[in-house]
Amino acid sequence: MRNNINDVENENIGISIFKIMDYMYCPRIIYYENIAEVSQNKGNDFKDMEEKRQIRKDGVNRKWIWEQLKVKKESINILSEYKKFNKLLRSRKNHFYGVVDEILFLKDETVVPLYYYNSKFDGRNNEEYKYQMAMYSMLIEENYNVESKKGYILFLDGILLKKFEYNSKDFEKIEKCAAETLKIIELEKYPIEVEGGTKCRGCYYKKICGR
Repeated sequence: MRNNINDVENENIGISIFKIMDYMYCPRIIYYENIAEVSQNKGNDFKDMEEKRQIRKDGVNRKWIWEQLKVKKESINILSEYKKFNKLLRSRKNHFYGVVDEILFLKDETVVPLYYYNSKFDGRNNEEYKYQMAMYSMLIEENYNVESKKGYILFLDGILLKKFEYNSKDFEKIEKCAAETLKIIELEKYPIEVEGGTKCRGCYYKKICGR
């Protein structure tokens, strides 16, 4: 059994936001990947996809994006720069971390995260997109002491820019899911009650899950 939450990942900065997203999809994924340790191939697949995403992201015309979002060009804001790239941020409060592709300060005085998604927009995954961006905003709020209640994703297939908004109830759900994710890892307890249905069809672990 893990002695503390910082033993969960080698980086000693808590758990990745993608683990929390996995928990939201199905808590058993956390058990299979962190306790049963049957995720080696999935990890390699994720690494390959991330490398491809970075290559495509670097080829995007960022000036066009900043114009669409009305990014503030004067560096007179609380973040000291109007753009920050690839920022690794940690939540000491909720023990998770994430790398934000860009943090942007807009002309309407809002601070927003921007993420580059290496796919087409899929309206069926709106909740997944929303909670991912909400976690980035939570990291921004905690680390910079500013309010962030919306975020943007640029879908690289088709170059579609989408806005996602969230509120305090969404943040509360994330806090609860982060705590439950850590609990599974620390106690090494197999989640019994999980949601079935259509999610199982596309799950990486459906052959061993038994649902």
